[in-house]
Amino acid sequence: ALELLDSVTTNPKFQGPALIIKGLIYNERGEYVNALNSFIKGQKLLVTSQETTKKRRASHPALSYGFCVAYRNVGNGNLSERACHMSAQQSYEAPESHYETAQTLMALGKMTEARRELILAAEKSEAPSKFFYEIGLIRAYENDNQKAEEAFKKSFDLDSTNFDSAYQLAYTYAIQNKLDLAKKFLEPILSAKDPHPKMGSARVLKDYINKNALDRLPKKIEPAQYHLSRSKAFYKSKKFGMSLLE
Repeated sequence: ALELLDSVTTNPKFQGPALIIKGLIYNERGEYVNALNSFIKGQKLLVTSQETTKKRRASHPALSYGFCVAYRNVGNGNLSERACHMSAQQSYEAPESHYETAQTLMALGKMTEARRELILAAEKSEAPSKFFYEIGLIRAYENDNQKAEEAFKKSFDLDSTNFDSAYQLAYTYAIQNKLDLAKKFLEPILSAKDPHPKMGSARVLKDYINKNALDRLPKKIEPAQYHLSRSKAFYKSKKFGMSLLE
């Protein structure tokens, strides 16, 4: 795709849009500095273009969406949030624009605003399971176990292969001492034919249940510790921008 885009940038008419598309591809590849450079170059070309009006050039929806993701991943929360809100307004019917806005807001600790964006994403999506899962995570962060359970259950009901939601349901039931329900939602994870990232955690949780060691499970989330843990996890996976934001 990048080679094809390079082949059309010799035509001035396509240079700006081609650079923006290249930026989106760099985002997908995790090359966020390259993405930003491509977006900025593409934006400058659009501004000098004679094809569009100034107002339209300044609010290109692909640019806002791209900047939202790229700035977040290089650790610039303020610019990411600004671009995300613009993207969500411009592409109001697109669930992914609200989802990406929520990701930045969550990293900045603005959970109530993030939840509103995720609700919009779920309303506008034909496959909203992952959005309800994220809503459940925010409810858990707020230590509202009942609403967290409702969101995780809705997510799993919509997609029975969403093992992230199944695990969170199992955990939520375990800390409420509803052990039969906890085991019920651990079972599909542990019996899955293909490996899943939650398998290890599911085995540990089942072991705690079997050994009556549920006192080892944190029952409340401390916001500062939550963000510190996420920061460490992002750092280990070399996602340094997200680590800084958390």
